[in-house]
Amino acid sequence: APDRGPRPVTGDRLQQEMVEWGRVNAPWTDRTGDARKLLSARVLSNEFAIGPIIVEHGVPYGIWLEIANGGRFAILTRIIDVFGPIIMADLQRILR
Repeated sequence: APDRGPRPVTGDRLQQEMVEWGRVNAPWTDRTGDARKLLSARVLSNEFAIGPIIVEHGVPYGIWLEIANGGRFAILTRIIDVFGPIIMADLQRILR
């Protein structure tokens, strides 16, 4: 997991970190590089709140990377598993 330190969560930094982590840790072997390159994350936020966080594939076959072969090539759930606790810890720190 990335070391976030005491810095509070921000949408731009969070989406960049999620995408970079996903690209580095994606368990599949690239054929075209498109699945890795087009992996994306968006944090819907404004100056007052962080809203939904969307992590998605940019290729039509991304769904098969997630569900085929027993999820062996899934990366989206791994991103959520890694960053979910980090986001919650950041939010708890902000609310203290």
